[in-house]
Amino acid sequence: MAILLLLFLFRSRTVSPFIPQYHRTTFNREIPTSAAAQPENAFGEANPDLFDDADLMGGFDLSKLVDNYAAVGGAVGGDYVKSDVKSENSEQPLNQMSYFYLRDRLDLSESDLWRLTWLGGGVLGLSRAKLGDKLDWFVNVLDFDEEDLKKMVKTQPSVLQLSEKNLESTVKLLHDRLGVTKESLKKMILSYPSILCYSASNLNVKVDFFEEVGMKREKILENPQLMTLSVEGDLWEEEGRGGLPGSLQDKVAWLRLTLDLDDVDLSQIVTQNPRILLYSLPENIIPKVELLDEISEGHADIIILKYPLYLDYSVEGVSDLVSFLKERVNLANREVAKVLIKRPTVVSNGLEKMEEVVTYFNEEHGIPMDSVKKILVQNPVVFSLAISTLREKMRVLTRRFGEDATKSIVVGCPNILNLGRANVQGKLDVLVDYFRTDEAIKAVLMRQPTLLAYSGERLRDRLQSLDEFGVVDKIAWTISLTEEKWDAWKDEQEKL
Repeated sequence: MAILLLLFLFRSRTVSPFIPQYHRTTFNREIPTSAAAQPENAFGEANPDLFDDADLMGGFDLSKLVDNYAAVGGAVGGDYVKSDVKSENSEQPLNQMSYFYLRDRLDLSESDLWRLTWLGGGVLGLSRAKLGDKLDWFVNVLDFDEEDLKKMVKTQPSVLQLSEKNLESTVKLLHDRLGVTKESLKKMILSYPSILCYSASNLNVKVDFFEEVGMKREKILENPQLMTLSVEGDLWEEEGRGGLPGSLQDKVAWLRLTLDLDDVDLSQIVTQNPRILLYSLPENIIPKVELLDEISEGHADIIILKYPLYLDYSVEGVSDLVSFLKERVNLANREVAKVLIKRPTVVSNGLEKMEEVVTYFNEEHGIPMDSVKKILVQNPVVFSLAISTLREKMRVLTRRFGEDATKSIVVGCPNILNLGRANVQGKLDVLVDYFRTDEAIKAVLMRQPTLLAYSGERLRDRLQSLDEFGVVDKIAWTISLTEEKWDAWKDEQEKL
């Protein structure tokens, strides 16, 4: 055990195998993991004032840790252990030693304790009394229970090396700058306890940065991992896209330049999707934007502004979507671009759902694929509609006008499928007032299916004027006139 201790104390500082990768890839979306972040000094900023004197790794009283390990190593030999190294832990009951105290109070497993040893071995150099005081601080100030303490210690044991004075000042800073309540602060710390390890100046710089890019406080509280990121630093190397994920400034500067964003645009994007700032610039953001710019024929900026959540979806998932649209629906590149620009959220529809929609129109209604293609390009919203909803809307029209007429109307005006039943029925009632029979209504809809896409008020207003002139059948082409042209047309009719 003594040999293991010495190896632990003098080992080179390497990345722990317990710390997850920066992000993981799901089938469609990529969500940053909740990896425990290291104190800021691990990224270059020395921060010794955060910790109790003689407690920081490399600065704590070596005799305490050596003695603690000696005690643990000899635990099987009796109720008391005596070490050759004299310290406050030199001779004491086992239940008073930090190792056993943490094990018993927090119900830590052997693997938990080994993880603690790896990530925060300096904690074992603290006395039982000091550990107890710090754990009690979280209970008394933040309403932690024993399970909360256990979760925090397992995730970021070095928090216990922080002085109570520092903990109090950090909590005050978070409250003052973010307006954080005790409940939300507790949630934030349990999710990312490493936030407590950053200096006040570091946290202030981060909050200043988020305010500068227009991110609202509540978004920071909803995504506390943002507070673990570096604002500045030479972390990103463009050549070969190597290096680390990139600082916050790197990511914002690249997005501004590549997508030609002004302050309002940038604020809109990071407010709607703060997770963008959690992604690696060279390995995640750049490949996604480049792919989108290619498949949208240079309109990546428009799509991301309309739907910032696009950057949550993997390159593989988007590529599969594009392949489906090209191979299954036979869309050309410009039509794929049109679908993405018109309905960026199409990336959120699974391929299975999209296949159901295509099959429904093509097989259940016998609509040829060329016409299905027209429906989907003009109204990609249908990819998001449940099949049961589509059936009900088609059934309403079919009962009134028959299967063939309904298919012609829907292909001619796919947006009809976005309307609610009451909306469609109200417009049909207006048409009944002027055309009297379903056959007459069907005839006018076959000539101009888009009639049902206009508002009921516009439809009634124009039919009323046309009726006064005795030419209601002209609604098929006058419905699309602008107000200015409509007024001019009426003036001409009055002169006749």
